[in-house]
Amino acid sequence: MSDLKIEKDKETLAYVVAKLAIMQLDQAIRLQGQASWVLAGGSTPIDAYRIIASEYKDALDWTKVWVLLGDERCVSVESRDSNWGQIRNILSGLNIPENQKIIPNFDLCGDEAAEYYEKLIMSLSLAPGIPRLNHVWLGMGRDGHTLSLFPGDTQIDSEKMVVAINNAPKPPKDRISLSLKALSNVGSALIIISGADKARAYGRAMDGGDDLPIMRAVKAIEQFGGKVTYVVDSDAASEVKF
Repeated sequence: MSDLKIEKDKETLAYVVAKLAIMQLDQAIRLQGQASWVLAGGSTPIDAYRIIASEYKDALDWTKVWVLLGDERCVSVESRDSNWGQIRNILSGLNIPENQKIIPNFDLCGDEAAEYYEKLIMSLSLAPGIPRLNHVWLGMGRDGHTLSLFPGDTQIDSEKMVVAINNAPKPPKDRISLSLKALSNVGSALIIISGADKARAYGRAMDGGDDLPIMRAVKAIEQFGGKVTYVVDSDAASEVKF
């Protein structure tokens, strides 16, 4: 069963996301001695990263946190389209060891990039099987996509942990992304949605849009016991019937 938090605006939402993330990462560290955190790109997560970096710098033992990307564009890390390029400087003030920042090889693309990144992620597991992803951030696009899993893309059902996306309907077209399979061992996830431009897709998702990638991702997490919390601002929630 998922939780829903509707916040008055994007700024308040970012503070709530930051607080929830710290709570859930702290819980994972207390239970397991370490925590893995799957990062999301986008303007609202960026705001939340800034809050964490400034207000929660000493809230956790960051040396026990591993960070990785839910998806990445096949561009230079210096490009403004790079998720890691946007995030890395903000999080640099947290005491996360460099070898615990699991990021793609930016010199690779396509299947080669996906295979390389999957091997890195698999190294997080101390036992056979899908690695435990303790805390995951997922956004949602105006078409209901999440990560780089778009409506109609057959890669969403891949048996691989990481897939190459070669023809995304929005630029950059070449990307790599976690698959739904990778979400089958998640502890907690925040679904972060803000803005009036997301209202139609979010309304559809909440009204039986089980075919949308965001809802398929939620199902993949929940059916294996992961906890999902939607954190949505009032603009994005404006077309939902409560």
